[in-house]
This record gives sequence, structure tokens and C-alpha cells, in this order.
Amino acid sequence: MAAPAGGGGSAVSVLAPNGRRHTVKVTPSTVLLQVLEETCRRQDFNPSEYDLKFQRTVLDLSLQWRFANLPNNAKLEMVPVSRSREGPENMVVLTPIMSAVEDTDNSMIQETMQP
Repeated sequence: MAAPAGGGGSAVSVLAPNGRRHTVKVTPSTVLLQVLEETCRRQDFNPSEYDLKFQRTVLDLSLQWRFANLPNNAKLEMVPVSRSREGPENMVVLTPIMSAVEDTDNSMIQETMQP
């Protein structure tokens, strides 16, 4: 039987904390966070409280399936999140930038800029 047009169709099996497995169809452009969100929606869990783990590695949920380096029919596991993806620890802190340039007469020009 031939592969469907467009190809690249894969599936992943996710083991939820309640012991149930959920199979999610993925395309190369599917973001791993979408896999987690779909599983959580089906199993009635909060996606912000869980990460996905493959073997012993916690996955980066911002990656697309094609860049996650996972095999077809991979078996993933939902694990409690080790640190929150939301909140102040993930906020960007803007700090002033100090720049110094030496002039042709060997004098230093310094300036501090706000980002």
C-alpha cells in the first residue's frame, strides 16, 4: 500500500500519568507542545504541569517533530514538569549595554545604552 500524498505521516504513543496510552498522529511540522496538549485534552490533564520524556531525556516542547530527532512510533511519557514554563523565571531581563571605543588620539569614548 502506498503512503498518503504529502508523506511524512507518523504517529507517537504518549503514556499519561494515569497509565493510559494515547496515540497522536504527527506531521514533520507538528510542534511537540501540540502533542502534549492533545494528550492532556484527551486525558483531562493540565499541559502546563507536564513535560514529555523520551527514554531518559526530557524533550524541548518548542521543537517541531522533524527536529526532535525521534523515531517513528516513538513511545513518549508524560512526566511532572521540573520547572514552570510560565512565570517570572522565564521572563527576559533587559540590562544596560556598555560600549567603549578607542578614538584615533588614544582617548576612550564610553557610552551606556538601554536596550
